Amino acid sequence: MARSGKPGAAWAANRMICTADIEAFINGVMIGRLYAPNGNPFPGPKFDYKLLWLERLITHAQKLLSFGLPAALVGDYNIMPTDPDTYKPDKYRNNAQFRKEVRELFETMLAQGWTGAIRKLYPNKQIYTFTCGRPMAVTPACGSTIFY
Repeated sequence: MARSGKPGAAWAANRMICTADIEAFINGVMIGRLYAPNGNPFPGPKFDYKLLWLERLITHAQKLLSFGLPAALVGDYNIMPTDPDTYKPDKYRNNAQFRKEVRELFETMLAQGWTGAIRKLYPNKQIYTFTCGRPMAVTPACGSTIFY
């Protein structure tokens, strides 16, 4: 079973579309791939859209959990939810990916029962999924954790 498209018809209200664009039931696990809006610059309409998008994702994620089946929502969340998720937290305080409002929405999703695997396994270690402007670059000197 697979589903593609956006949860809810209103997701495409404008052209800043990012979405959980494919879900599949594979070997007993519901797997959803997503690409969340970046949300920059903050403040502005792209940030407002990011918040709306995340609220809709939270609603959809809760629905997936209600089925009582194993599930994973993986991809680019464009969120740095904790200070160890970036090499310079102070540099990113007003970046949409690091804003308090976005971090709180990510925490809401975790409170539903989802797990951020990197922080679960390495609660305080700086492990980056995006480094120095390149995904999965070799140098760990700078970066952020935005893919889950």
